[in-house]
Amino acid sequence: MAVRSALTRRQAEITFAAALIAAASAIFIEARKFPPDSAGYPRTLAVLLGIGALLVIVREVRRPRESGVQPFFDHPIRFIVGFGFLLAYIVMINLFGYLLPSVAFAIGLPFVLGYREWRLLVPVVLGTLAMILLIFRIILERPLPPDLLNFLLEALP
Repeated sequence: MAVRSALTRRQAEITFAAALIAAASAIFIEARKFPPDSAGYPRTLAVLLGIGALLVIVREVRRPRESGVQPFFDHPIRFIVGFGFLLAYIVMINLFGYLLPSVAFAIGLPFVLGYREWRLLVPVVLGTLAMILLIFRIILERPLPPDLLNFLLEALP
């Protein structure tokens, strides 16, 4: 079941990329309210987001026009499930902290959407979370949100 819209896939990609550029610009401007030491990280992410969005626009402009209209969503139920998982993840971070919701989200969403390669999924999720912890706690020296597993995080240098 595909959902059709008045937008072609190309138009949707360009529109979304333009929205990302607007969001990146707003983040960049908002970061000026931060202390100078703290403003660099969000500004860097905003610039990277803007560059990525510009690359999407360039790719879509250079790509040949589609002969037929492609559906905007190939699988609308998967989109709804993914969006629901994202909202639940945001709520769960506020309730339980970063680690447990991140593990549940990163393993649960692919599983619900049909991905069953556990031997690859679990190490990638745990490795990614370990890298995020390393980057924030050791390299950036910034704390993550309070967590139920704070006793484990306190054991880290």
